[in-house]
Amino acid sequence: MLKVVSVKEPSSTRIEFGEYVLLNVEFDNERLPPAPFYWRTGDFVGSLVEVGINRKSGAVAKVGLIAYGEPKSLFSESKYWGGVSIAGIPILNVDGWPIDRYKDEVGYFTVEESELCFVLLFSPDNAVQSVYESFGVRFGVNSNYDLVWIAVKK
Repeated sequence: MLKVVSVKEPSSTRIEFGEYVLLNVEFDNERLPPAPFYWRTGDFVGSLVEVGINRKSGAVAKVGLIAYGEPKSLFSESKYWGGVSIAGIPILNVDGWPIDRYKDEVGYFTVEESELCFVLLFSPDNAVQSVYESFGVRFGVNSNYDLVWIAVKK
């Protein structure tokens, strides 16, 4: 699980949907330096998501939904898009990151979808204490500072 340690200013965001990478989100201010850290989770067979992390700032740089079956229907967008959010991109704890830049963790991962958005869930307990937002992307963080979901507007 990714730990949020701080937040930085929002960045312009590119959101793309495709065939090979089902969902690709990039935060323009976090693209450099090249060769980001990657955190990958899912079952690594039918589900895989990767979060690219700026190795200098620790900020989320990109999110890629690589593999997932049929998303579950999301019946209440307000859980993710209602309420107050803090403008910004989460900065993650990258202390002790593997030298090969990849941290793979088999774990809980599911996707919910509505006409408005995709939600990537990293925990069955998706209650959050803080929500950060950057140009159509929201990040839900629980009381332990774990990143538990990412919601992306279509």
